[in-house]
Amino acid sequence: MRHRYWIIALLLFSLIGCSQEGRDPNLVTFKHNAKPDELALIVYNKIEKPENLSEITPPKTNANSVEPNPEADALAALGGREPRRNRSIPDTDNTMLTHISRLGINPEIRGVLASEDLEFRNNVRGRPLEVLAKVNLYYKAYEPYSLDPELEVIRLREAGIVQ
Repeated sequence: MRHRYWIIALLLFSLIGCSQEGRDPNLVTFKHNAKPDELALIVYNKIEKPENLSEITPPKTNANSVEPNPEADALAALGGREPRRNRSIPDTDNTMLTHISRLGINPEIRGVLASEDLEFRNNVRGRPLEVLAKVNLYYKAYEPYSLDPELEVIRLREAGIVQ
């Protein structure tokens, strides 16, 4: 009788382990809830109501009067800067670009990295209980490639790169 339960449990875990076949592995599992997201609507500029609503004229353009440049506002809020329109490399970065490209530049690097990462994620499978519980495997998978910030600063100080 007990052997029957062990066989059923073994078959169940075997099926759970095979359930990820054919799909891209998702190492990060987000748990969704029905609560509203307090960050879903972010208003950067104050919305003003005119004193006399009967004198409102329709806008002549389709421009957004509250957020005239939402992409730049989002970049500024995240600490970035607006991209240059001409997409040229500034003169200050030519030395760095020369040093980086000394071994050659692969124009298809994004596709190569995506395929290599997909292969890597396919090789990182969780244990049956981790798959069943939908445990986040991202940090476990990429742990060998992560840096300890404090040890890295010490290493760079010893090499004379930072002070």
